[in-house]
Amino acid sequence: MRVVTAFCLACVCAELLVQLVEAGWARRCIKVVAGLYILTVQPVQASASIEGVETTILTEAAKRLNEMLAAECEAQTGIPVRVETELEQTPDGIRAARAILWMPPDSPAQVQTQLVQFLQKELSTDAVTAAEEAEP
Repeated sequence: MRVVTAFCLACVCAELLVQLVEAGWARRCIKVVAGLYILTVQPVQASASIEGVETTILTEAAKRLNEMLAAECEAQTGIPVRVETELEQTPDGIRAARAILWMPPDSPAQVQTQLVQFLQKELSTDAVTAAEEAEP
C-alpha cells in the first residue's frame, strides 16, 4: 500500500512540475516510474490476489464435497460419519489428494471397509484412511 501511495504522490508532483515549468523531462520521468511500477509491483499484487481466491475456492469445494460424501455414507449404512478431504490443484484440474473417514468407535469393521472402498472409488484415490471419531 505504501508503494501505491508513493507512486500516486510522485505522479501528482511530476504533473505539477510539468504544469509550472513545462519541463518535458518530468513527464518522461513519471512515465518511467509508472512503467517500473506496472512491471514490478502490480504482478505481485495480482498473483497474491489470485492465489487467495484459488485457496478460498478449494476450501469451499472441499467443505461441500465432505458434506455430500458424509451424507451419502450415512444413507448407505445408517451410521453418522464425517469425511475430511484435501484437494489439490494439478495441471489437469483439481483432485482429491487424500481423505479421512471419521466413524464412531463402535462401527463394524465390515462397514468401515465398505465406506473406505466407496470413498476410494468416488474420489479416484487410494489415499483414504479410516479413523475413530472421539466421543464428545
